[in-house]
Amino acid sequence: MTRLRFIGIAAGAFAFAPSSQAQAQWDIGASIQQLFTSGGKGPELKNGERFRRTQVHAEKGNFGIKLTEWDYPYCGWRELDETTLSYDDGTVRTRIGRFLPAISLVTWDAQWYSPFVFVPLTEFADYSGRKMLERTSAGINATYTKNGLTIDAALFGASANVDHLLPDRFGRASTRVSYYKEGLTLGGTAVTETNGAADFRMEAVDAQYTIPNWNIRASALKHTAVGQRSNGYFVDLSHRGKNWTDLTLALRYEKYAFTTGTRTEREQWVAAAKVELPKDFVLLANYAGGPDMNRVTLGGAWSFTLQRTFRF
Repeated sequence: MTRLRFIGIAAGAFAFAPSSQAQAQWDIGASIQQLFTSGGKGPELKNGERFRRTQVHAEKGNFGIKLTEWDYPYCGWRELDETTLSYDDGTVRTRIGRFLPAISLVTWDAQWYSPFVFVPLTEFADYSGRKMLERTSAGINATYTKNGLTIDAALFGASANVDHLLPDRFGRASTRVSYYKEGLTLGGTAVTETNGAADFRMEAVDAQYTIPNWNIRASALKHTAVGQRSNGYFVDLSHRGKNWTDLTLALRYEKYAFTTGTRTEREQWVAAAKVELPKDFVLLANYAGGPDMNRVTLGGAWSFTLQRTFRF
């Protein structure tokens, strides 16, 4: 019912678009991304996991609609990914539906298209029984961008509700402010409870610097929830040579600590390679090490992902 209601809202928005928009042509596309990941992360041993991500998007003038779904064939589990109705006038973009909140350096490119198989340890903060920065949230979002300044604000639900397009209650609020100039981006993020309670809180600061063939990203994050606290940071360095068309090399160093009654600390580095193969295949190979690596719970030092994307 929620999905049908969302589709009805989207259809109405397009139907009542201004006449100038009515003359615009539809721009419609779709993609199917298949991923097979082998390796381990965090407390769970993962020998192999297979995913499929399907997305359909359409734009007409300033309006856009996006429908995305994850499919985990092994266990028959499906959930909605980024699924939004949006309006973008070039300075302000407004979205309603399911989206990835703007928290630190978390973007779709960083999560699914980087040389690293897994997201940083700081992004594994538990959030209502799920990983906070590995899922979308249902709500509303507005982003203002002008002269290098970007301000992003969102209201969304506190519960995962992976099949909902609108939240049962707007229990969380996030704000991110960043500024870009001459290859350098500095940003700060805050996520809080909307009722003023201290049950959930997250703060992050980040920096990213890009020059030809090199990119460096760094982020520090602090997370507080009922019965748990965590904090940590990571630094990513990636390089793509001047004449390299298919290979990206990267290195990550990260440190993370979390407390749930007792305090646990993790520290590791990851060396990564991303190889773009023919027929839209991409291979990621990562090797992890560190002073406190536990080879049993991590499932070994090596991890791999093989991706293929079909675009229509």
